Formats: sequence, structure tokens, C-alpha cells
Amino acid sequence: MNKRSVFSVLVIFMLSFPLSAIELEKFLPEEYNLGISSFTGKDLGGDELFLLQNLPSQVLSFLGSIPDHHFSPEETEAMKDLIYRKAAKTLEEELGLLIMERDDLFFSPGSRQRRITLDEKIDLKRKEIENLKIADLDDLKVQEIVPVRLAEENLKGELLPPVGYYPGEYCEKQNLDFLIYGTLERVEEYYYLELLGYNRFYDDIVFRESLACTARELTAETMVLVKKIASTILGRPWASLRVTVDPPGSSIRLNGIFIGLGAVNRPWFIPGEYTVECTAVGYETKTVEVIVEAEDEKDLAVALEEGEKTTFRLESRPPGADVYISSQWVGKTPLDVAWSESPVQLTLLKEGYRRFVSILAEAPEEELSISLQPEPGVKYNSREDFRDRFYRDFSVFVLSVPLTLAGYSMAEHYSVALNDALDDPVVPQEEIYRLWRRSRVCYTLYTAGLFANTFLFANLIVSTAEYLARTGSAVEGSR
Repeated sequence: MNKRSVFSVLVIFMLSFPLSAIELEKFLPEEYNLGISSFTGKDLGGDELFLLQNLPSQVLSFLGSIPDHHFSPEETEAMKDLIYRKAAKTLEEELGLLIMERDDLFFSPGSRQRRITLDEKIDLKRKEIENLKIADLDDLKVQEIVPVRLAEENLKGELLPPVGYYPGEYCEKQNLDFLIYGTLERVEEYYYLELLGYNRFYDDIVFRESLACTARELTAETMVLVKKIASTILGRPWASLRVTVDPPGSSIRLNGIFIGLGAVNRPWFIPGEYTVECTAVGYETKTVEVIVEAEDEKDLAVALEEGEKTTFRLESRPPGADVYISSQWVGKTPLDVAWSESPVQLTLLKEGYRRFVSILAEAPEEELSISLQPEPGVKYNSREDFRDRFYRDFSVFVLSVPLTLAGYSMAEHYSVALNDALDDPVVPQEEIYRLWRRSRVCYTLYTAGLFANTFLFANLIVSTAEYLARTGSAVEGSR
């Protein structure tokens, strides 16, 4: 073996492992694809087939807002194993193609150099496969939390077709990481429902629950199963917290973080202990400690008590401005404003005048008068306006040209026909008069079009000059 061959083997050996690592990285999921299919029915009558669409539609409505998925350590290991098998399959397919290409050249004259090149690529691909088998999958950086994305049909509010074969192949075809499907069977006066969840990374059914109930209980019992499967999709326990505050528009903070005004619904909440703080202008702040259990749907209603208030008169010039206290509309000027101890943001809005915003740290003694500044008028001087005018004038001019050409063509046609008729003594006078009249009308149309072309072209020259002048001044101003 010469020095060049030894060097090539060393380079191939050094590059083979990084190439395998790159192959593994590209299989990492960037999102968690969720799909919900129609249920499969058995022994159902014609009036019961709607359940095969209605029940999974309710499942979609409830689970469609799940924001993200948390990978557990066990699921992460299963995902890495799947990534390894996919990468190995890809490399083996590439190796097979290279071998087929080399074998096809076996009887081809003058292909010796090409076969040598393919042999080197085959050796490199085999080395990649060997290094992949000993690759350290722990080096793969897997995101613990990825967003959940519904299948395209589910995003439109529709259901995927029923699962008629192995769910793994179904998920491969639909590009899903998690599939929810089920079967509904009628047994005498009862319904038997089985709800299943297939995880592509485990290549197994990770959720299987069933129930038997009457038609009246079917919807409610189905939602019990759906709430159980939600934890599997999220990858962690969940809860629901809804907070409503009186008066409406009150600020709501959760553990010191602002989350909304008036009413807040957090459907996929992490169970635990939380501090809910509600505040409103003119009301005493109220703090509530709340414990949210797993799969608990807690409703918290908070009523704030009015605090001590002072009142001051707010006027504006001109009057009639909308008044907002901490983003809450309280009326129009002139207005008596109730004041609490907390600093507030005062905003005045009136059409045609600039927005007035101020932070009031303390209440004015008796009266607060604010002069609103008029909004400056918009003048026709922007470069975009001149550009639009140029394009409009250019379009009108171009559209007027065919009218002139059509008038000229028709006038020329009837003029030739008229001359031929005058030279032919057989042509009656009525025909000659008709041709003369048509030629005059077409000539008039041609003349009017020519005049319009001239006028529009002159107007286009003016628009072009103004647009170029405005562009030039804009360029100079930007230097």
C-alpha cells in the first residue's frame, strides 16, 4: 500500500465518526406531532354512526390547545434508540445504492477508475456504519420541552381517517409522534369504548383505557379518559386554574407575575402551591394562597373591597377626551376621578389630538386640567406618494395607447374600403355613405386618442420628474 492510500484510509477513519454524529443530529425532533383520528365502530346502527365523529371531535377540542411536550428520561432514551435505527437504516440504504452502482459498472469498458472511486466510497460508508454502532448517543442534545403541533387535518378542525392497520405504519405515513385513536362497540344497551394512545418513540401503545356505559353517560365518561391521556401527551401532570375578579379589569398576578385582567383561564397548569394577587384602582389588594392538585380543575372567584378614595376633577381642552386609568376606560372629560393610594397611569385619547400619557404618583388637590396637542396634518410630500402617482400615471398612459392604435387601424380599414367603393360604379350610394360615416367616426376616435396620449404623456413626464426629484432628495438626506 503506497503513502497516498495510507493517508486516504486515515482521513476516512478520522472523518467517519463526525459524519455519523451529524447524521444523528438531523433526526432530532423540533416539535411533537399529535394526531387524533376518527374512532372505529362495531355493531353500531345508522343513527349511532355520528358518535364515531362526535366523540373524537370532543377529544380534539379538549386536547387541541396543549402547548408543549416534556420528554421524560425514559422517553428520551427510547427516542435516541429510534434515531439510531433511522440513521443506521439510512446509511445501509446509501451503502446498497453504492454497491449496485459499482456492480452495474463491472462489465462496462473503461470504468476501472470509476469503480475504484466507488470502492473508496463503499469503504467509507461501511466505516460510518461501524462507527455508528459504537457512537455515544448520550452526546445528542435533546430538548426537554418541544411545542406540540397538531396534524394538518386536526388544525382545520377535521379528524384523521380511522386507523385500519398497525399504528406505527400509520404514524410513519402521517408523520406523527403521538396518535390518539379508539374503538366504539355496542353491546346490548351499553356502549363499550376503548381509547388508545400510540407513542412513535416507544413504538408501542402507551395509553389504553376502556369504559362501558349507557348512551347518556358516554360523553361525560369519555372526557374522563381524555383528561387522563392529557398527562401522557404533556409528559407531566397537569391541572386547570381559572381566576375571575370583581370588579372586571382588575390586574391578576400569579407568584408575582402578571397574567391578565379580570378573568384568566390556564388550562394546562402545573400542579402546586401558588399565590394569586388581585389589584384594582380604588380597591384594596387581595392575596389568595391556592393549592392545585393534579388533574384538578379549580375555579377561583375573588371579590375586591373598595378602599379609601379621594376624588378630583379632571378636565381637558378640548373636552370629550376618553379617560383611561391603568388601561381601564372610566369615562370622558370633564370627569370626577376616584383616587386610591397606588400610583396609576393616566391616558387621554381624542381623535385629531396626540395621546396624553402620565403617571400620577399622588392625587391632585382639587382639579387637573390638561391641554391636548393637535395631531399635525399629513401632507402630500412623502416619496411613496410620488412613487404611487408615477405608477398610476404610467399605467393610465399605457392603457390609453391601444385605444389610439385601434382607432387608427379601423379608420385606415374603412378609408381603403371607401376608396375601393368609389372606384367601383356597381357599389350603391348607401354603402358608400355608410363607409364614409364609419371612416369619419374611427378617425375621430383616433384623433381623440392621440390627443389623450399626448396629454397623458405630458402628465407622465411631470410625475416622473417629481418622483426622481423626491428620490434624489431622500438619498441626499440619508447621507
